[in-house]
Amino acid sequence: MDVKYIPVQLENSILIDDIVSLHYFEYPVDFHYSGEIHDFWELVYCDKASMSITAGIQDKILRAGQAYIHHPGQFHTVRMDGVHAANSVIFSFHSSCPELYGISDMILDIDSTCKNLIATLVKEAPNCFTNQMGLLIDSQLLKRPTPLAFGSEQLIKSSIETILIHLIRRHSNMKSESYESRSYTGRYEHVVNAVVAYLEERVYHKLNFKQVCAHFFIGETTLKAIFAKNVGCGVMDYFLKCRLNEAKKLIRDGKKNMSQIADLLNFSTVHHFSKTFKNKFGITPTEYAKSVLMMMDTSKVTE
Repeated sequence: MDVKYIPVQLENSILIDDIVSLHYFEYPVDFHYSGEIHDFWELVYCDKASMSITAGIQDKILRAGQAYIHHPGQFHTVRMDGVHAANSVIFSFHSSCPELYGISDMILDIDSTCKNLIATLVKEAPNCFTNQMGLLIDSQLLKRPTPLAFGSEQLIKSSIETILIHLIRRHSNMKSESYESRSYTGRYEHVVNAVVAYLEERVYHKLNFKQVCAHFFIGETTLKAIFAKNVGCGVMDYFLKCRLNEAKKLIRDGKKNMSQIADLLNFSTVHHFSKTFKNKFGITPTEYAKSVLMMMDTSKVTE
């Protein structure tokens, strides 16, 4: 029996015409950007600590896990409070989707779905572009002649579009969650969140995997499985990531030397700290400190 199959054209609710910038900033505690106005959209996501932004004539505070979308033509700035060093992901783009105005000019709480998509942007950017993600002076993303990984540009485009669709749906109370997405994460999400918070609060402590399991009265095999499923890495790998991110913060604070930071974060030697830091970030702590100074010099040029 011959069946005549008829294709169905899929509609695009939102299209990103192009991307203008994609940054991951790690701000020094006294960072202040003088501000700008442009004719494209810009999403600012606070990844660590908190940061002050100006949107038009209003000052707002973005806390970790929150975002703000600046509409075209809106003046905006970013600054630190002089005490805390924050991290942010900022990307800007052109789009003619009118629904974007419905989610601009408000502080948006970013859930795990969007956080994972934002992480994809940060991960895929070096595969597509040669720019350093923390430099303010880049006025153009420089594409690699050949992407380092298949489909990287499309992943960036689709991730941005999916983030925006998700935010528009949440704002419009158009939630649609499949059983599959709830079945595993929902049962263990509170446990994983508690473990993550426990690790992040104890970056200055010595911890091992058995201690974490004992604290939460959970078996090693079970915790290993649910943590890897929900976070994407091992418990102690995540703890090391927390310690190294805290090291970055301490370096940006500029109040302690490398030996003091290594000791505070329980690395056996400053050499071990430097080697571990370079394995994770591709540069040594000293090189990172120099890049922070360069970023400060760059911000002064723009003022």
